[in-house]
Amino acid sequence: GWVVSAPYSEPAAMTTAAARSFTAAYRARYGRAPGRWAAEAYDAVNLVAGTLSALGGAGDLTPGQVADRLFRTPAQGVAKPLRFSTDDPTHPLDFTRASFLYDVSGGAFRFLGRADEVTRPPDAAARGGRD
Repeated sequence: GWVVSAPYSEPAAMTTAAARSFTAAYRARYGRAPGRWAAEAYDAVNLVAGTLSALGGAGDLTPGQVADRLFRTPAQGVAKPLRFSTDDPTHPLDFTRASFLYDVSGGAFRFLGRADEVTRPPDAAARGGRD
């Protein structure tokens, strides 16, 4: 099979407390496991809501004030840390520790984990550990 990376997680397959809690709440609300991008969408809304809450007493807010605070406020999401690069004027999302690996075989994707935590190809064990 193939191993591919993606920026979205699969919280139902993750073992962190945050992912387990998110998955349980999602199942309770929607009756199924969270789909692709569900955790990332949840984290994005929480990041913006937290930013607006932190600026709450500032009176009339400008988009610039919101953006400045948003780009300077790192947060830990359900599946990954969220932070923006401050070295680039376009403030891209920092994907360090934010990419996930999937094994693709038999027409299906199988979640392997966060890219920086997966240490061996998924079929290495089947080959006796030879990489």
